[in-house]
Amino acid sequence: MLSRIIKSTYHLILYAIFLALLLSLDLVLTTLNIVLPSRVPARGGSRYRSPIVPYSFSPSKPPLFSVMPVVHLLCRVAKAVGSERGAGPDWLKQWTTWQGIGSNGNWGAPIPPTPLDSRSPCPGLNALATNGILPPDGRDITFSQMAAAVSRAYNISPTLATQLTLPLLPLFAGRKAIDLEDVCAHGVIEHDGSLLRPDVFSAEHRRDPQALTHPHQALIDRLFPDITLRLDTPIREQLLPADFSKALTERRLECYKKSGQYYDGIFNKLVGSGGCALMFEVMGGDVARLREWSGSMDQAGSGISFSGEEPHGFERMPSGYWQPCSQGALGLTIVEAQLRMLQIELACGSTDSARIIRRNMRGHLVSTSSASTT
Repeated sequence: MLSRIIKSTYHLILYAIFLALLLSLDLVLTTLNIVLPSRVPARGGSRYRSPIVPYSFSPSKPPLFSVMPVVHLLCRVAKAVGSERGAGPDWLKQWTTWQGIGSNGNWGAPIPPTPLDSRSPCPGLNALATNGILPPDGRDITFSQMAAAVSRAYNISPTLATQLTLPLLPLFAGRKAIDLEDVCAHGVIEHDGSLLRPDVFSAEHRRDPQALTHPHQALIDRLFPDITLRLDTPIREQLLPADFSKALTERRLECYKKSGQYYDGIFNKLVGSGGCALMFEVMGGDVARLREWSGSMDQAGSGISFSGEEPHGFERMPSGYWQPCSQGALGLTIVEAQLRMLQIELACGSTDSARIIRRNMRGHLVSTSSASTT
């Protein structure tokens, strides 16, 4: 028993030290983002100035030192240790190899998932698999592979990409790689009150055990209305942080009223508002782009149907010319993302009113039951 306590304390201390170093480095990157010139879209880029999504590189063909100095040095180290031949740590291989998908604004043809492929509750990860940035089957993905792909494709700093992947670390216990479906573990990243997925204890999930792994058109239409439809009420082409706050408030109230097992702890709330912050910073709040990225069935061939399932879409990177709206020289940092997250979360309403209604209803049912028995 004592040895377990000592071992757990040791791991907690290491984790705390790692987080402190990660946040310290992130403060440095945030400061550099202020003073360094922003990245430029591919159409205006040159080999001497990195586009928003970097050009392809590898240990044998590193990026220019003047454009990506740290990656250039890492590529030199990776080549020396034989990373391309399978030698060296996995993190060195993943952070020094990039296919360059999306560097010219074109993300290639999406690969629709098959019934045997693995998908997660996270549209961002699913889109990377659909476009071949992560393995298209969504299987055998390492921690560093996931973090590096998120960082390169969405122009997110290595510090933020690592922080976003850290909650998944317990899933890697005893194994080197996971499948995307493993991310469905409740309370890790998947959470109650999600804007784009039903709750794990909801009727939708009971009807469809795979409900967390694929898009839901009704939720997409609610959050990102089709701007091509002629409706009486005007529809925003670009969502603002206040729009995300309103959507979160309404969704949380809805889920709270539907399920007595709904949990709205602070961690769950911050995961939800943090996801909205990324959708705003990376996608610019662009409704049309967000509809496609989240898996809407607007285009021909964008819907799939497996045996026994209703047709649904699949997440994919936006078609045509698109690059992330986060243009910081070193990518979107933890500090920048959390400031946006706090702006969205602090503007959200409370579920207290629904809690009071539920408590009153339970009291009424108890009193009615007592009266009937007497």
